[in-house]
Amino acid sequence: MVRFVPEADSLAGRFLKRLGKLFGLRSETVYSRAIILLALMLFVVVGVSVSLVWRVVFSQFEAEDEVELLATAERLKTSLAFFPVSAIPEELKRASLLLGQRISLRTPSNQHAEEKEKISLQSSEGGAKVAVFVPRGLDGFLPGEVIVSGRSSFGRAGETAARIFVVAVAVVGGVMLLLMLVVVDRTVLARIQLLADKVENEKRSERLPVRLDVPGDDEIAQLATNMEELARLVQTTEREYRASEILAAKKLEASQQQLALLSARLVHLQDQERRRIARELHDSTAQSLSALEMNMSVLQSRGGDEKTRRLAEEAAMLCRQVCQELRNISYLLHPPLLEEEGLPFAIRWFADGFTKRNNIPVTLDFSEDFPRLDLEIETAIFRIVQEAFRNIYRHSGAERAWVILQADEQEITLEIRDNGRGLPEGFSLVRSAGVGLAGTHERMKQLGGTFDVASSEYGVSIRCHFPR
Repeated sequence: MVRFVPEADSLAGRFLKRLGKLFGLRSETVYSRAIILLALMLFVVVGVSVSLVWRVVFSQFEAEDEVELLATAERLKTSLAFFPVSAIPEELKRASLLLGQRISLRTPSNQHAEEKEKISLQSSEGGAKVAVFVPRGLDGFLPGEVIVSGRSSFGRAGETAARIFVVAVAVVGGVMLLLMLVVVDRTVLARIQLLADKVENEKRSERLPVRLDVPGDDEIAQLATNMEELARLVQTTEREYRASEILAAKKLEASQQQLALLSARLVHLQDQERRRIARELHDSTAQSLSALEMNMSVLQSRGGDEKTRRLAEEAAMLCRQVCQELRNISYLLHPPLLEEEGLPFAIRWFADGFTKRNNIPVTLDFSEDFPRLDLEIETAIFRIVQEAFRNIYRHSGAERAWVILQADEQEITLEIRDNGRGLPEGFSLVRSAGVGLAGTHERMKQLGGTFDVASSEYGVSIRCHFPR
């Protein structure tokens, strides 16, 4: 701790505290008391230094003025020696005008003969220096003394004094600044460096809990203690956060597993419901329509008039159309060809019907000896083809479509392309989850496959990969 700083409870400490409050400083700390004390010392030293410098300056001015005054009096005395005594007063007036200095005569004092020719410096009533001498003319001494007053001119002396002052102020200021830097470095900066070194050592050691052990009772030591407490709080919070994060991850994983099971169950139930509806439409509704068509045919053959026979014929034709549409819907819901003939035959049948209904040619690329797969995978591939063709018809504006189906020893690859306008900007499977392509993506995840959609101005490409 700083040795020369008074304690807070001492008389000097209380004085520094009040003075610090007066200047808006935190004088309750040891470092603020040190700053106030240094400021007072600086003020005293600078004040004494400035006083000494100005004393030297004015002494230099006075010395230069005295030298100049003596030189002027000597030149005047020499020049007066060439005039008679009667002409000296008139010459003194002329010299006063030429020199710009006050030159006067006064009654002579009682001087010895040897002192008459000497030039002496005396103080006037106003405290200014004057040169006094008795001039000698061609015919003897003047009965009176000549008084030469000095000029108020700094000249070279002022320049020299200014240089001395500037140099003195610079030296004193530099010394005081150096002293302040040394004191601050030995106190505040040393403590801060100690704290920084301990923090760096703790960071490198990676020890927990953090122990800084900064000695002292000042604000730096208190800061170190607060840092230790903060580190312990962060450690505790991090431990709790990790525990909660692990628990949340486990809950999320369990929820995802439950969602996957529920989604798989939903798809399975959807396929079963489609199969049941398709069977009902084919075995019940379609058969009833067929019977109605036969009854209409009998009624047509036994009708009495032409109008009755025409109505019966139209009704029979409508029955045939509805029956055909029900069979198509039944096949689309669950094509029996998928189980009986296999995936390639079912896709070819569906593509032919799509081309006839929508006038969009479809190019198929798969081998005739394509292997049979699990019914679940074949159903998934067929549903993907159905959904892709539905999007091509509704949204793409395409003029042509392609279906490529390949199989090797490790995986099944399905690619569906069109030459339409592509997907809208910003399309996302996540935001459209639950329907369309997003539903197909969920079906692929359940089967362990991958589902990629690429879109450009030249159309959309869907690529699916199934493990065998």
